[in-house]
Amino acid sequence: LHNIKFFVLDEADRMLGNDSSFYTDVMNLVRTPGFPSVANRQTLLFSATFTKEVQDLAAELLKKDHAFVSNGRAVAANPLVKQHFVEVAFCFKFVVVSFVT
Repeated sequence: LHNIKFFVLDEADRMLGNDSSFYTDVMNLVRTPGFPSVANRQTLLFSATFTKEVQDLAAELLKKDHAFVSNGRAVAANPLVKQHFVEVAFCFKFVVVSFVT
C-alpha cells in the first residue's frame, strides 16, 4: 500500500454520500496502516454531481488546498468532452480498448 501515488474514486458522490455503505469502506481503506497520508498521495474524485454534503465528507480525503472543478451545471455533462459508444463483442474488447488509449 505504501507505493500508492494516486487514489481515484469515480462516482464519488455515490461512494461518499451519507446513505452509502461505501463511505465506511473508503474511510477504512484510507486509515489502513501503510496507506499513504493525504500529503503523500494525489486524490482524484470524479462525479457528475458534488453536493455540499459530499464535498464536506470528501474534505477528509483531500489536501487543504484542494480544488473542485465544475462545468457550472448541477447535473450536466461538459459539452466539450467528446463521448463515444462502441459496441464490441466481448472477445474483442481488449483489442479495441488498446486502440482507444
